[in-house]
Amino acid sequence: MWLHTVIVLAILAHVNGYKILALFLYTGKSHFDTFRPLLQELHAKGHQLTVLTHFPFGNSSTNITNIPLRDPLELPSVGVIDLELFLNYPVLRDTLPVLVPIHAMYLCEQVQTQTKVREFISSEQSYDLVIAEFFADYCLMGLAEKFKAPLVGVSSCVPYSYLDKYIGYQNTPSYIPITFSSFSDQMNFLERVQNSVYYVFTHVFFNVLVPLYYNRLTRNNIGRNLSSVEEIHLNTSIMLVNSHFSLTRARPLPPGFIEVAGLHITKWKRPPIVSVRYPILD
Repeated sequence: MWLHTVIVLAILAHVNGYKILALFLYTGKSHFDTFRPLLQELHAKGHQLTVLTHFPFGNSSTNITNIPLRDPLELPSVGVIDLELFLNYPVLRDTLPVLVPIHAMYLCEQVQTQTKVREFISSEQSYDLVIAEFFADYCLMGLAEKFKAPLVGVSSCVPYSYLDKYIGYQNTPSYIPITFSSFSDQMNFLERVQNSVYYVFTHVFFNVLVPLYYNRLTRNNIGRNLSSVEEIHLNTSIMLVNSHFSLTRARPLPPGFIEVAGLHITKWKRPPIVSVRYPILD
């Protein structure tokens, strides 16, 4: 399935007119800005985009359909999470993998009950590709099955450890610290035990309890005959991740896990060449 999507993405660079649905439902502006250049480039190639986001994207035209999820005047000027607060209080930082999915569940219900979104879901649209942010929810991924389109996941950060089974990469807790933890890849025995316990807890929470909520919401609002959100998530074709092994430590990755760190940098300058003269030592 992922090979089929890679071929589709390769063809997108040479063929005009594909209909692409982009889902960016989280309220963090940095998340959307990371992949804004990708959407802009797809639009520049002549593809038709339908974008669901909290943040303005271009001007509605024949090739762009914006479905805003919030009034622009209500948007925060910088962000929605004070990271300094979590850095200064480790207890809060350690609870992020649980607090963020709970916050995402609240956001999802707010999104799916909006009139414009409900009208879009009930419309008889068709799409060739669905691009969805994989952060901490399964909110509108049922649209990929509804529209019978390949699903491409994107992530503005290293995916949470409990997403590993959906995109096929190994997140072995014996040497890979869970996201937001203070551990390094050189953990002692007690740190490995703590990391493993937290890994199991977050997996049970996100992969057993959270899907119960999203399955009910998806089947009530998108389609009663849809597969479970876990099965839809497992059908992800490829994953574009804003990471790089030089920053996130080496780990085994499957072919469908593609690191695209720096994608948000649209203009860059070659660093100046500095010549340094060293004294000659006798």
